[in-house]
Amino acid sequence: MKKHLYLCLFAGILLSAPLSAQWALQKTNAGDNYNTLWVDMVDANTVWASLDQNINGSYFNAVNKVVRTVDGGRTWTTHAVGSDSKDFITSIFARSAQELWLVTWNQSTYIGKIFVTKNGGQTFEQKGLNAFAYPGNYPDVIHFFDAQNGVAMGDPYNGEYQIYTTSDGGETWVQVPAGELPDPLTGEYGLQESYGVTGDVAVFGTSSNRVLRTPDRGQSWQAIDLPAQENAFVVMGAAFSDDNNGLLVYNVNSGPVFQPGSQPKPLRTQDAGLSWEVIDDSDGDQFDEFSYVIHVPGTAGTFLAGNYDGYAYTKDYGVTWTYRENDRFRMPGVDCIDASTCFGSIWSDVKNTGSRIGRWVGYQLANPNPPGVALRMKATPNPATGPVTVTFSQPLPAGGLLYMLDNSNTYLVSQQTLTTGQTTATFNIGSLTPGMYWLKAVVGNKVLMEKFFKN
Repeated sequence: MKKHLYLCLFAGILLSAPLSAQWALQKTNAGDNYNTLWVDMVDANTVWASLDQNINGSYFNAVNKVVRTVDGGRTWTTHAVGSDSKDFITSIFARSAQELWLVTWNQSTYIGKIFVTKNGGQTFEQKGLNAFAYPGNYPDVIHFFDAQNGVAMGDPYNGEYQIYTTSDGGETWVQVPAGELPDPLTGEYGLQESYGVTGDVAVFGTSSNRVLRTPDRGQSWQAIDLPAQENAFVVMGAAFSDDNNGLLVYNVNSGPVFQPGSQPKPLRTQDAGLSWEVIDDSDGDQFDEFSYVIHVPGTAGTFLAGNYDGYAYTKDYGVTWTYRENDRFRMPGVDCIDASTCFGSIWSDVKNTGSRIGRWVGYQLANPNPPGVALRMKATPNPATGPVTVTFSQPLPAGGLLYMLDNSNTYLVSQQTLTTGQTTATFNIGSLTPGMYWLKAVVGNKVLMEKFFKN
């Protein structure tokens, strides 16, 4: 069906840099053959993610479960959403460690639902029983502007887009009247999580090279036609860096073998989504496909994009992109709370690997440049049986993060926050299995590596 169309777009050039170069994997322990899909961060410690299932290489198979961490990914819990295993989660919105909103679409009855948990996933309650309640109603997005006002956006049904709003914190949901909505084009539909928000403004991407825009938290909408480009029709995501500036990306693979230059270039808005312009000098058309995009908080023009073959990021509003592809791991969903704290979903073509999620362990996406000092670090004792102390050659010129990774330099074992002027850090390794481990310190754009052994 149409929601699966971009799963056929996996052909592409393979670059040599491994996914683990900038991301460390964490096991969520949700079960074999599951994949994390949509990711939403509350803070550096609290992350929610939805699941889907890999069945013989086929994705988007229903899993009515989410996973949550409240300790930065060290441990995860799995929570069932409702009782119907055919409910596929299409969008999530995390408001706190305790409260998560989501929408689902049932792969048997073809009916959509709105759910919420307010106790950390122990129980979920369906809200807005009238919303998406007819066979064929497909919800794509759920979002809250503040504590009371939210919107749930879905595909056309009976010739009208299905959009619902709430003004009482999600207790009741009211359908937006047809007179406040643009008519859908023939065959037009929305895409999961394809939206961007700034203030009271939201834009909702469609399959027909346009966005629906609301200036008033979903009460009224207009259709914004996007510039024509070759192969441009499926809007996969939009994000805003401030009240006016934003970025939009597409997902189009023009054939069984991707040709660089055939991907539509990203678009930029400077008037909160009222108009969009092609970024003519962007190299974003050289890469296979985008699946989602976010703005990295605390930066000006840095955006991070998920991708069904890896991930990409830009630091100059979409002009130049750093792109990494991997033939065994895919990263459709990403979220960040600052330039060094990001999580990304992980899809795998390898069976029985269990559901995993990626944590960013690369240099800061904002790429600050601390003073050019010859910074080094040393772990003692090495080998060790008890605590390991990391000593820096001089006080740190900027804050950063210190990670401990497994012997493959792939899975994240532990992490600490580093502060400006810090000279030492200590890890308690008493519970670790004997063997080799890696320490990785990221201070601005400096990356230090050191290995140590646990006896």
